[in-house]
Amino acid sequence: MTQSAAGLPEYAKRLELLSALKAYFEARALSISKALELRAQLSVEGLQQLRHGYSQYFVSLLSAIDILKDAGEKFEEKLISRLTSSSLSDGKQTLDYLRELRNAIVHRNLDISARADFLESIPILHLPTVSDRKGVKQLAPPRQYVLQLVSICEATIGPAVNEHLVETDMFRPVEEPNPIRFARLEDFLRSDPTIPAFVGQNIKKMAEHLDFAKADQDFFDSVRYQLRPLELSLPLSVQALL
Repeated sequence: MTQSAAGLPEYAKRLELLSALKAYFEARALSISKALELRAQLSVEGLQQLRHGYSQYFVSLLSAIDILKDAGEKFEEKLISRLTSSSLSDGKQTLDYLRELRNAIVHRNLDISARADFLESIPILHLPTVSDRKGVKQLAPPRQYVLQLVSICEATIGPAVNEHLVETDMFRPVEEPNPIRFARLEDFLRSDPTIPAFVGQNIKKMAEHLDFAKADQDFFDSVRYQLRPLELSLPLSVQALL
């Protein structure tokens, strides 16, 4: 069934949500890949990169979870079930720990790289015990090492988000012919005074021969690609810890 004009604001909101999720999952991938490149002996700059990489990994993942929560999307039950299965422990406790770890990093300046072992020159960070926001309850880590928790997150969070988006029809394109989509684009460009005229002209020129339906599908595919579990390139001795 063709979507009405009234359905377009809803579509725009979906695109905004998917764009944010894509950005957060891209950030998590970049952060962990940079952190895993670091080897001993670490310089002062290397130590800063180590801390930043692992910190940003968890901050990005929890931001993605929270943006779904803020949008009213209810998928935490599915995520908790996956966390329980992957971590062989209470999934809710694991999710609570992840949230408070993120809060400690962002709000209490927790240094996630403060304690580490080294295996084949790779820093193997220890997970800290964290407190809740009131500083009353102590949350023990579900595993000993940060990489073990990263492995659990990779096996669960992206796939849970992707499954939820599919089930809630978030990858549904606008079913309108190209001329109507192009006319709506022109209306949007005229209605926004902050877009310089030359930018608007360039956008229209690029969109004249654009297959909007294919562009939608390409974007959806790019989101789902970012949600895939990352393959952590690690020596066998380190993989044995995971």
